[in-house]
Amino acid sequence: MIEPNFVRVTDFELDELIRIETVADATGASVSLVTRLVHAGLLEAVNENEDEPVLLPRREVLRLRKMQRLRRDLGVNFAG
Repeated sequence: MIEPNFVRVTDFELDELIRIETVADATGASVSLVTRLVHAGLLEAVNENEDEPVLLPRREVLRLRKMQRLRRDLGVNFAG
């Protein structure tokens, strides 16, 4: 059974747009961290208009998880 906060990613869904909150929930990161990574250019956001919610391609979940593993296992900071 799949947990409610689990984002399942397949090859066909990598370009599907999801909200920044969904990315944060799927990775266990805070929304503010994901926002900072978007502003730093480390994660790709499709729209950053103040009137609309921030949307990211689903593939950014995979990218953020990789960043988290590198940080946790090797001590690499997000800029690295």
